[in-house]
Amino acid sequence: MVILGINYYFHDSTACLVVNGKLEAAIEEERLNRDKHTRVFPQKAIDRCLKIANKTYDDIDYIAISIKPTHNLNKKLGHCVKNLKSFKPFINHEFVHAYNKQKGFWNWYNYHWSTKKKWP
Repeated sequence: MVILGINYYFHDSTACLVVNGKLEAAIEEERLNRDKHTRVFPQKAIDRCLKIANKTYDDIDYIAISIKPTHNLNKKLGHCVKNLKSFKPFINHEFVHAYNKQKGFWNWYNYHWSTKKKWP
């Protein structure tokens, strides 16, 4: 079983590849694009992990993404109500930013994955 792990919701975008329960490769996108604490989708890191492990997109069985935008949402909303100055940055970060990140993932998925992967 081959699992591709992706972390890019916050800064320090990364990718890793786990093959049969063993970590084969893990790399931060910033090591490849030279942009410290980068937030971009880790395309280069994914490609490098696949190359290190000698795998292709067709070999990937699962994709794991470290994102849960609703985590502690009630606590965050309570903080916004108490601190109205933080309302606009909160909306921008928690909703607009999250939407754009998820949109970026689905664009990648549709281009690199869904057209190439044959489901059982």
